[in-house]
Amino acid sequence: MELEERLSELELVHDWQGLVDVLEEGIAAESNVARKAELHLKLGRVLDAKLLAGVRALKHFQSAYKLNAASVESLQAARGVYWALGS
Repeated sequence: MELEERLSELELVHDWQGLVDVLEEGIAAESNVARKAELHLKLGRVLDAKLLAGVRALKHFQSAYKLNAASVESLQAARGVYWALGS
């Protein structure tokens, strides 16, 4: 099964921990830097929104930015976590 299909299936059944595990595997296996940045961003969003693990999410937002500095999405997501942690 392709990565995107597995991710969609896990999202459909709300298996957030399974989604985290598959995303981590995908990041480890990915060689394309831009795609790896996308996976870090997606993982960060799942950790932040679904598992309420903002600090763990922040690490992935930072990794996404380091891999693709042109991505403002990762900066915006990181800013949201920093804002929530400061409140």
